[in-house]
Amino acid sequence: MKKSYFIFLITLFFLSSSLYAQSIKKATDTTTNSIDTTIYTKVQADAQFPGGMEGWAAYLQKNLDSNIPVKKGAPPGRYRVIIKFAISKDGSLSDFQPETNFGYGMEDEFIRVLKNSPKWQPAILLNGQPANAYKQQPVTFVVDGK
Repeated sequence: MKKSYFIFLITLFFLSSSLYAQSIKKATDTTTNSIDTTIYTKVQADAQFPGGMEGWAAYLQKNLDSNIPVKKGAPPGRYRVIIKFAISKDGSLSDFQPETNFGYGMEDEFIRVLKNSPKWQPAILLNGQPANAYKQQPVTFVVDGK
């Protein structure tokens, strides 16, 4: 009977959750009270899940259905799924974009879990203010052939 599980490696959290190398500015006009939609990528502190790595690992353990690839017929193997998403100043998540395309429901499952997560701690600029930022987050599904 095939089994599946996911792997959360602490080193992957740090290495693959990088923010992009330049700031992306979208129609921001502070003189007319419009919403600041600047997405920063050079920050003092990266956005993170509440509770840090331990909190993130516990949240994934509780909420991610690691059997999705087996249910959808994935062959045995390791599948490192990466999702890019935006974290706003208030910690809400949006703009989910899969950067892998293994299928078998893995990207959809990870996006579902991200969409249902509590608000994250936003990225912090050098001046100490919260900022909108993009993040890449991996999770590895393992399908056992046994």
